[in-house]
Amino acid sequence: MAVVPVSGIKKMQDKNRLQVDIEAGRMDALLKQTGATSRAELLRDALRAYEFLADIPPDQKIEVRDREGNLIFYGSAKLLQ
Repeated sequence: MAVVPVSGIKKMQDKNRLQVDIEAGRMDALLKQTGATSRAELLRDALRAYEFLADIPPDQKIEVRDREGNLIFYGSAKLLQ
């Protein structure tokens, strides 16, 4: 039996366990589209993206372009809040 030092144990208080009902087809499609290796990874990545977008002031505009510079999306950050 291995002994793990107390400093190496992550406290459960540092995490939140979440149970969510989501249509399986939506998750599976996003897993394929994003290349995420698990549903947990997919949700962590989505949360990280949402945190980034939530920091944009609502009076600002968001512009998304593809690699060739073509406009894919243009809209108000207010839509995200």
